Amino acid sequence: PEAKVEVERRFADGLPRVPVDRDLIEQVFTNLVLNAYEAMGPAGGKLLVGVARAHSEGRPGVDMTFEDTGPGIPPEQREQIFNPFFTTKETGVGLGLSIVSKIVDDHRGWIRVSGEPGKGACFRIFLPEAESSESGE
Repeated sequence: PEAKVEVERRFADGLPRVPVDRDLIEQVFTNLVLNAYEAMGPAGGKLLVGVARAHSEGRPGVDMTFEDTGPGIPPEQREQIFNPFFTTKETGVGLGLSIVSKIVDDHRGWIRVSGEPGKGACFRIFLPEAESSESGE
């Protein structure tokens, strides 16, 4: 039987426009959602997806969170998970999160992971708003 995963969405109103490559950002979201689903395993769990207005280093933009109730990521692995070919899965080549990280970097944003071991993981992405020179073309 398939694992039961409850998805909770928390999308803020009045979000700024963020210039993205739709296909690449879809790949980011798909990767993070699948990782969360796999991490929660057969018992299933809850995935909270949030989007809110945010600022980072003086830049306005959007903050997106993907928070699951899986086993979490041990602190000693948090730096490594974005490296190519690092994986904790029996199947998989360890490229998913390195690709996610590169796509986010290419969009002038950042991705971070947090969470307590045994209490799930939270991936947080910041993408900057369009600069006025970009949106005024």
